[in-house]
Amino acid sequence: MRIEVWALLPIHGPNYFTIRFPGIPYRRGYLLHGPPGSGKTSFIQALAGALSYDICVLNLSERGLADDKLFHLLSNVPERSFVLIEDIDAAFNKRVQTTEDG
Repeated sequence: MRIEVWALLPIHGPNYFTIRFPGIPYRRGYLLHGPPGSGKTSFIQALAGALSYDICVLNLSERGLADDKLFHLLSNVPERSFVLIEDIDAAFNKRVQTTEDG
């Protein structure tokens, strides 16, 4: 089995981000993509343990999770912690395909 890791980083570094968007903290995002059971969550748990970080689990398929609650949860993430977003495909369950290729 294979896990793909995609870095969701701006093309500029943290200094550019701090100057361009003052007051907004610089954060990194990674998308782990792979079939169920391939070790994505285990990888995050091992990485968090090695770095002594906490893990905040956010399940997007949770019933009643509206935009304002999601914003509140993400705004109150403690420092030195990973946000593990589970079932991210649930966020796109109401998408309608408008063309064949998109």
